[in-house]
Amino acid sequence: MWLVTFNGARDAYQVPLALAEADLLEQLVTDWYCPDMLARVASSRIAKRRGSGLSSRLVSWTPKAVLRHYIAQQLSMSSEERSASAREIQDILARRTLLKALRSDSDLLLYAGYATAAFSDKRLAHRKKVLFMYHPHNDLVCDLLARDHARHPEVSRSFELLRSDLEDRTVDTEIRNADHLVCASQFTSRTLQHMGVPQEDIHVVPYGIDVAGGSTQLPSSPDCHKSTFLFVGSGVQRKGLHILLRAWQRARLNSAKLTIVSRHIERGIADLLPIENVTVLSGVTDLELQNLYQRSDVFVMPSLVEGFGYVYLEALSRGCFVIGTENTGLPDLNCSEDCAAIAAAGEVESLISILIQADRLSKRGELDRTRIMSHCRSRSWHRFRERIRAVVSARN
Repeated sequence: MWLVTFNGARDAYQVPLALAEADLLEQLVTDWYCPDMLARVASSRIAKRRGSGLSSRLVSWTPKAVLRHYIAQQLSMSSEERSASAREIQDILARRTLLKALRSDSDLLLYAGYATAAFSDKRLAHRKKVLFMYHPHNDLVCDLLARDHARHPEVSRSFELLRSDLEDRTVDTEIRNADHLVCASQFTSRTLQHMGVPQEDIHVVPYGIDVAGGSTQLPSSPDCHKSTFLFVGSGVQRKGLHILLRAWQRARLNSAKLTIVSRHIERGIADLLPIENVTVLSGVTDLELQNLYQRSDVFVMPSLVEGFGYVYLEALSRGCFVIGTENTGLPDLNCSEDCAAIAAAGEVESLISILIQADRLSKRGELDRTRIMSHCRSRSWHRFRERIRAVVSARN
C-alpha cells in the first residue's frame, strides 16, 4: 500500500487514482477533497476538487491547510509572501504524511516539496520511497533563466520574482533520500541527471488526456484568409511570452492574428505591447477557452522551462497545430510534423521560422484537425495510470 501527498487537484488526481484502481492506495493526503456525498450537488468549483473514480474514503484532507489557503486568498500578498504561504501549506501536509506513515506500513509516493519530513525520518528507513518531480530541478532552471535575463531586459521583474523560488534547495534532500523518481518529461529527467541522479533511477511517464470518441464537428477558422494563433499561460519569463511577442513582431504575419489568454502579464513583458494583430484576454470562462481552442489554427507557447506543459495536450486534443520547445514535455508526445513543431528554447529566430511555416500550412489548408486530434487518443490518462502502476509494481 502507498501514501500519496500533494496540494490541490494536482494532475487531475491521476496518480492516486492509478494506485486506487489496483487497491494499492492507502490514502491521498491533501488540503481538501470533495466528499462522495456532495459530489452530485456541489458547485462546479467545489467539484473540481475531486477525481472521477477516487472515493473520498481514500483521502485524508487537512483543515489547517485549507484555513491557511483561505487566509492567503483573502489577503493582498506579494509574490514572496505567496511563496512563503505555499511552503507553509507544504510543510503542514508533509508533517501529516509523516504521522500517517508512522501509523501504517505504507510505502511513500510523494510529490516534490512534500516529502522531506517522511523521507528523512529514520523510523521510515525501510519504506520504499518514490518522488514525483513535477517541475524541473531548480539548478539548471536558474541557469537557463539567468542567461535569458541577460539577453532580454524586459524579464527583469519576472526573473526577480522567481529568484526566491529558484534558490529553494529543499527538494535536494528529497532527491537524495528517494529510491526512485518519476517525472513527466525527458527535460525534467535531464535536469535530474544534471544533479547526478542515475538515469536508471528516473522513470519518465508523460501525462495523458481523454479525448471524446465518435465524430466531432470541428469548426474551421472564421476567416479562411487569416491564420489564428493562440497562447494560453501565465505572463512570466519561463513561459516564453516575451520570446513570442518579439518573434511575432518580427515575423510580420500581416494576415494572421494572435490571441493571448493570461490573467497577469509581468511588467516589462507587458511593455512589449501593444503589437499589431495581437489581442490580450485577461480572463475567460472554461467554455470561452474551449471555443478559443476550437477557433484557433495554431497553439504556441515557447516555454524556456516546463515540467511538461499540459496545455500542449489540451490544444492537440482540440485539433490545434502546436508549437513548443525542447525544454517541455512536447517532444515526449512524439508528434509528427503535421501535428507539432519544436523551436529552440529562448531563440527568437528559431520561433520566427516556425511561426512563418505554421502560417503557410494554415493558409494552404494543410492543417488536418481530425488527424491532430487522433494523435491524442494514444495518450490517454488510462495509459498514464498503467505506467504509474508499472513503476510501483517494479519496486515491490
